[in-house]
Amino acid sequence: MNAWLAIVNQWLEWPLRWVCYWLEWQVPSSPALMAYRVAFVAVLLLMFVVFVLRVRRRFFRLSWRHSFTADDRIEKPENRPTHINMIEAARDVDSVVEPLKKAKAYGRVAEVYASVNQPREAAAWYEKAGDRKAAAQQWALAGETRKAAALLLKEGDHATAARFLDELKRYDEAAAAYEKAGDSAHAAAAYANAGKIARAAQAYEEYFARTQDSPPQQLQIAEACHAWLQADATKQGLGEDERKALFAMLAPRFEAGERHQLAAQLYQATGQAAKACELFARAGFFEEAARCMQDAGRMQEARQLLARHCESVGRWDDAAKAYTALGEYRLAGDAFAKTRNMADAAGAYEKAGENYLAAAAHASARNWGEAARLAALVGPDDPKSDAARTLLGQALFELKDYARSAQVLDALLVGKWIDADNIALVYALGVAWESAGQPGKAREAYQKVRMFNATYKDVEARLARCDGEPDPPPQDA
Repeated sequence: MNAWLAIVNQWLEWPLRWVCYWLEWQVPSSPALMAYRVAFVAVLLLMFVVFVLRVRRRFFRLSWRHSFTADDRIEKPENRPTHINMIEAARDVDSVVEPLKKAKAYGRVAEVYASVNQPREAAAWYEKAGDRKAAAQQWALAGETRKAAALLLKEGDHATAARFLDELKRYDEAAAAYEKAGDSAHAAAAYANAGKIARAAQAYEEYFARTQDSPPQQLQIAEACHAWLQADATKQGLGEDERKALFAMLAPRFEAGERHQLAAQLYQATGQAAKACELFARAGFFEEAARCMQDAGRMQEARQLLARHCESVGRWDDAAKAYTALGEYRLAGDAFAKTRNMADAAGAYEKAGENYLAAAAHASARNWGEAARLAALVGPDDPKSDAARTLLGQALFELKDYARSAQVLDALLVGKWIDADNIALVYALGVAWESAGQPGKAREAYQKVRMFNATYKDVEARLARCDGEPDPPPQDA
């Protein structure tokens, strides 16, 4: 046992003696050696304990790997639910985002900043996460529209980027982005705002040539294009041929939108006089339509339209003259009648073969002879036959040819029962017979009137005059 202790002491003293030998120090005394040996043993024991603990920890790790992971024991910050992060971020943003940054969960960091309304920080972290669209949205919220547009262009969202650039009044870049997005209409508007007239015209032509938009959408773009074409700068910078080409494309859109006057003007500007005339007339602008027809060499139609224009604005004298020159006598008669020029109206109606209207016009002018002559020309198959016979009876009565007047009215009433529609005619028949000196026949007519309406005019007084008076005997031929 003593031998083993001596060996251990020598082994413990060996490092110290070796150091003293090399440094040429004197070997310490026995008490100092004892203190050295105790300290050295303590260090060795401590190293042994550390070794044992490390081995034990390693052993447990290897045994736990098959049962559950560290993720099950301690929740990683990037795996925490978003709403938990947002709730905690409302109290302390840094305490929430720092673990996420360390875990390189950049998208979650951006979401946290966005949830607390810090769009600049959110945009930066979205960019770091590679989500350009979300970053662009946050830059736009932060008022950095230019940065948002740049990101959207990189992402290929040209339409949204173009709108951002348009808001920034960077019209050249906006137009290029609209073209990449296939939006020729907005590209044209952007080029127009940029003062690039030729490119704007080209973009408008491309839109109208290829568009599949609905008619209301096309009309809206056509209105914008037409307003641009009317600007002084456009008139100076765009050639006449280019303007006419666009007019030709705009006209059908305005026609489809029932903007007839504007469509007619555009058709007229492109030399399509017939189409322009049609639309001017449809819009009620007959004078302009007449000019178009005159330009096209169609004089007869031009006069017709001019007459219609005069009629539409109440210039009845001019309308009557125009219709007379055209040989449209029925319309001329109507126009003369509007001016109360019944004599000329009757002459026009007679030329038009409208005998009843001519007779009525003569009757209004109290030209009873002509009225009777023309009324007698109306045939029995004419729809106005009954009215013409009534007028004839009235004209003969005014001419004091009472017997013939009564005969005409009597023939008209054959086979008809008295009613509210013809009571005046039956009464007129009685007056005609009475005036012709035939009180008996007059009495028959008056009795029919009294039976239907005893208070009609002075029928009772006339009956009293005719009672007891026989009809004169018929005269021999």
